[in-house]
Amino acid sequence: MEQRDLFEVADEDFDEMFNKQKQQEEQQHRNKLTEALNKIMAERQERKFKMKSKQPVSMPLVSVRAMKNALETLRAIGCVYKVIGPDLIEFIHDPAHVFDKRKRSAVPADAPYNYGDLKHHYLPYVENLAVGQVAQIPYTDELPYSSLQSSASAYLSKAWGNGSYTTATNKITKCLEILRIK
Repeated sequence: MEQRDLFEVADEDFDEMFNKQKQQEEQQHRNKLTEALNKIMAERQERKFKMKSKQPVSMPLVSVRAMKNALETLRAIGCVYKVIGPDLIEFIHDPAHVFDKRKRSAVPADAPYNYGDLKHHYLPYVENLAVGQVAQIPYTDELPYSSLQSSASAYLSKAWGNGSYTTATNKITKCLEILRIK
């Protein structure tokens, strides 16, 4: 009987010693993680200070729309985020904020241009467009932005695939902006 009690006591002592060692290892691991996290936070603060000293970069409208789409996607899947754009504007997850829906205008049925005029107008701007680049295609009254955007979108979907670009109309500069995403 005494031997059995000694074995049980020895097992309890071993378990206690093993648990203490495991707790010490976990504490050391937590300390290392805390150290690494503090280092990362210090680097972020340093980067944030450097970013504030730079001049803001103006973003093309098409880039702003691409960023809005990305933020809407993050919001839809429930992410909490803080994004600092190249123009140093911060976007922070706010569940009450809803982006405005795009309004599309109808393409006129009787177009004042000949077959191929639209393609010949936008093709030089987009044919060598690399991923991440923005093409700014000017539009006029003879080549309205709605028709130009529709024609360019059809061509680019066929050439690059759906979802590989995004478009926006910048009415201030009278340009159709196309951002190639993939």
